[in-house]
Amino acid sequence: MNRIGNCGLFGAGLLFMAANKVRYAVAGYTTPRPFGIDQVQRCIDYDFNVVEGWLACLRRKAGPGFSLKERCVLELGPGAELGTGLVLLAQGARAYHAIDVNPLAIGAGMEFYEALLHAIATRIPHAPTEELARQVKRLMEGRPDRLDYVWDRTLSLSVFTGKGVEVVVSQAALEHLDDIQRTCQELYRVVAPGGYLVGEIDLKTHTR
Repeated sequence: MNRIGNCGLFGAGLLFMAANKVRYAVAGYTTPRPFGIDQVQRCIDYDFNVVEGWLACLRRKAGPGFSLKERCVLELGPGAELGTGLVLLAQGARAYHAIDVNPLAIGAGMEFYEALLHAIATRIPHAPTEELARQVKRLMEGRPDRLDYVWDRTLSLSVFTGKGVEVVVSQAALEHLDDIQRTCQELYRVVAPGGYLVGEIDLKTHTR
């Protein structure tokens, strides 16, 4: 392609990014995935697959006997709902904390979580579904316990200091951070020695 053609594509790209910036500034960032929270079964399958992928990575690194049992997990950028957190708790995690720069997960209601809890009871034998339901109820009442969610425009992790975080997970979110170096420095202060980080980068086109 000639130089003029390249310049034209570059200019079109700049216009597209500028339009997206205006759109997010006006309407906010609301669609972290190519499907909405209303597609309940698709969301549930997605959550299970994400956790399965994290566990596979952890077992490759730490050994096939790695378990989440009694570990504290922190997720960066959970997106539209906290299904991954409930699946992690069902897998034995002691606590799940999540932080995002946009309050997207606030929109997920009890209808979604009831369907997810039913799926957990079906797919994970002996999962403590009554306890998980209690954790969802506490979160929605503003009294989080083992299932916790905060949002902060700067993604400050200082709120998790002293929580004993041992595993950090992230799904297609790290590439959106404005200051990845600062986030990594904060993780060093928050995560217990010997902790693990699993972060998947989706390698798709992003315009931020």
